[in-house]
Amino acid sequence: MNTMNRLCFLLMFLALGMAGACRQTDIRTVAFAVPQVTNAACEARVRAALQRLKGIDHPATVFDLAAGTVTIRYDSMVLANKNIEHVIIAAGFDANELKADPAARAALPPECRGQPAATNAPPTSTAP
Repeated sequence: MNTMNRLCFLLMFLALGMAGACRQTDIRTVAFAVPQVTNAACEARVRAALQRLKGIDHPATVFDLAAGTVTIRYDSMVLANKNIEHVIIAAGFDANELKADPAARAALPPECRGQPAATNAPPTSTAP
């Protein structure tokens, strides 16, 4: 019976060890809507805010200023996408459905403070 207990203990130990090693990383790529990020100055502010976060593949971060999006590759075992959204709103910019922190938005330079347009496309002329 003593040998049987040892065998059961060994099997449980191996099973727990294998379960802990199943998933060490979970790399995801997500696009976030950031409509006020329309120029290099705004992009630089968001990049600086994101630098504080661990788990982001910073060189792979891509801004599409025309579309008002930032695509971020990150490890979801280290960081959740809500953490990314909250860092962006703390920097003064909207992120997806979340609105920017009003005090942070007021502290932005004028070129980043403007109200977002319905789209980031340039306005069209309405002349007859």
